[in-house]
Amino acid sequence: MTTESNHQEQAVYTLEGDALVPSDLAQGPWNPEHQSGGAVSGILARSAERVETPCPMRIARLSIDLMRPVPMKPLIPQARVVRAGRRIQVVDVWLEDAGQTVARASVLRVRTDDSLTPGAEYTFNLPSPPRPEAGKDGPVTRRKLAYMPGWMRAIDFRREQLSQPGQKNRAWVRLRKDLVADEPNSPITRLAALGDFSAGIANALDLSRWTSPNADLSLHILREPQSEWLALEASASISPDGLGQSSAIIFDDQGICARGHASLIVDRWPDA
Repeated sequence: MTTESNHQEQAVYTLEGDALVPSDLAQGPWNPEHQSGGAVSGILARSAERVETPCPMRIARLSIDLMRPVPMKPLIPQARVVRAGRRIQVVDVWLEDAGQTVARASVLRVRTDDSLTPGAEYTFNLPSPPRPEAGKDGPVTRRKLAYMPGWMRAIDFRREQLSQPGQKNRAWVRLRKDLVADEPNSPITRLAALGDFSAGIANALDLSRWTSPNADLSLHILREPQSEWLALEASASISPDGLGQSSAIIFDDQGICARGHASLIVDRWPDA
């Protein structure tokens, strides 16, 4: 793939046989030759959703390991059922490049039954934060970036506040493009793709000096989001030895729908 932007792309990936071919919209922020963790998380969630279930189920947990840089080249997602039962199903999905696993996810599905609602008095919800009419969405840049990552062109982003380390940041995000051409984005693929932003939204580091890619993403999903726009309220903590953690509450228009956690790898830019 070239790093020249083609602003006419309508989807992050196209399907050729079983392979997902990335457009420049899949390009991540840390290296133009690597795919964004958000794009990769979205296609892993898509692959899990395509596995059949023995009864009505939905995804309750999605744990993603971004094990190696995912190259900007066609890759074929693979999946297998690890545990199949009447109440839960566990699915492993992964992407390989040249025989090496570059990203994987463990997915827990739980059976659904509308007759088991215990009542409103047992239901905890947090109301959605107000959506800003206009955000403080300055460009997310490397040293006021040498290039604009393609993934950022696939996203609408409205930052509401900027905090100090350990405090919360909040932003509303929306996936503007189809993840896969000619396929509507499902609520779960949208949540996985946008949930990866929690690490970046939480980050209060000086991005002209520091990199902090997340090596994983774990989403615990209370319910499927009902709106295109999602609010991520996130905070991060950085240790003195180059590790970090981010934690986020994720809202749709109706309230809380998921929580996300990520492990951060903190380093200096090579020329910092």
